[in-house]
Amino acid sequence: MQLKLAENIKKYRKDMGLTQEGLADALGVTVGAVSKWENGNNVPDVIMMMALADFFNISMDELLGFQLSSKKIEDMCKEIDTLARKHRFDEAIMIAKDAMVRYPQTFKVLYTCGDMYNYKFFETRDRKDSEEALRIFEKALVFVSQSEEKELMEFAIRSKMAYLYRKIDPQKAIELLKRTNYDGARCNEIGVVLLDMGKDEEALEHFSLALLKNYTDQLATVNNMVNVLMKTGKGVDLQNAADLVKTELKIVSDYGIQGEVNITYKLRAFLCILMAYLMAFMGKQKKMEEYVQEAFELASSFDEAKVGDDVFSGLRYNYFDKEKVKGYDSSGTSAINSVTAMIEKKLDETAEKNKTNIRRVLDCWERLCESKPLGTGVSG
Repeated sequence: MQLKLAENIKKYRKDMGLTQEGLADALGVTVGAVSKWENGNNVPDVIMMMALADFFNISMDELLGFQLSSKKIEDMCKEIDTLARKHRFDEAIMIAKDAMVRYPQTFKVLYTCGDMYNYKFFETRDRKDSEEALRIFEKALVFVSQSEEKELMEFAIRSKMAYLYRKIDPQKAIELLKRTNYDGARCNEIGVVLLDMGKDEEALEHFSLALLKNYTDQLATVNNMVNVLMKTGKGVDLQNAADLVKTELKIVSDYGIQGEVNITYKLRAFLCILMAYLMAFMGKQKKMEEYVQEAFELASSFDEAKVGDDVFSGLRYNYFDKEKVKGYDSSGTSAINSVTAMIEKKLDETAEKNKTNIRRVLDCWERLCESKPLGTGVSG
């Protein structure tokens, strides 16, 4: 284990923007003493080393240059977490205080200790616990760059801090949530704080945005799951995929204003094409044709109504200001063209052995586009 006291005194002095004279004045020693420490010609006594560590806001281990034992840190953090989960907070606090004295600038330690107090607050509802958690979390944010998952950990810390601030300082809670409201991920939590504050209209607006995000995320997830399940070619997977799409078709339909042609018509057309793929893979030719027919009717209705690319047009449950929250349909204004592009893309991406099934869907679709209807669709 190599000591690096001399170079560390010089390093931390420079990090603080101090000259040797500045450090000497701060510690009440001569410039010559500081110079000898940094040259390695002399070492400060134990009392002075403690003063140096305190002045630089580091542990004695760090000042001396001992390599931090990652295993020791991991063990301490694991023990703190284990004790907290067993509700043995007095023991956890003793270890946490020792860990923070030893490693006051180590993110892993600070995050674990802050989380322990956060967990304790859930049980005690003691404001002192929430304030201690917030204090430690604030310090952890200073050193979050040490984490390999910096953005994720910052997101997690600010989320926990926001919850702790809900009753203490709700406006601060909202500010923290907004700083990590990536792609609307925090709209629901912001809405909860606003509801607590009695700001019902603003809360409803944020809940509405959260619902819209959940709706679009679910739609994308269903599409992705179906694509994976189709690859297996197993009967049970294909049936599960079909059941999933049927459920999503109902949700999408219910989300649109009834009796009004809107964006859900295009979305339902996409879902019907997914069903057509599945029917083709399951060898159900007639059902495949029926779903392609349904997709064509929905897409045609959408195009004839000239809905345009406003993704909020005709959707229910939207209480946000549509002038402030803009959205457009990236697939283009024509549903017929969008579905055609969707099937052609699927054909390109599909393994050669399965292309026949996708070609059946494409051939069926192209015949309809040439105004050769196959019959009645599967729903009204």
